[in-house]
Amino acid sequence: MDERPRDPAREHATQARERPPAREHLPARPIWLCRVCGGPWPCSPARRRLLHEYADAPVTLAVHLAGLMLEAGEQLNRAYPYTAPSPETLHRRFLGWLRDGC
Repeated sequence: MDERPRDPAREHATQARERPPAREHLPARPIWLCRVCGGPWPCSPARRRLLHEYADAPVTLAVHLAGLMLEAGEQLNRAYPYTAPSPETLHRRFLGWLRDGC
């Protein structure tokens, strides 16, 4: 029988390690849909996470998303040459929401 005193902090840390990892809302390339919710990436949860991660560097976030927008445009045009989103649509999807969130 274990006679050690109960340590709530240790129990919490153990429970956190045993929990399955949270499913991150990441893009499924080359179709650029969210792997978790199936919406166009970046979906709302991904946007919230990105705003949180880049809270101190909004310009870096914009540059990062601009690069991803170009990558998505190339991949979507290759995968769906006749139905790929327009450049304007991709801009709204990847960068247009930044003004609201920053």
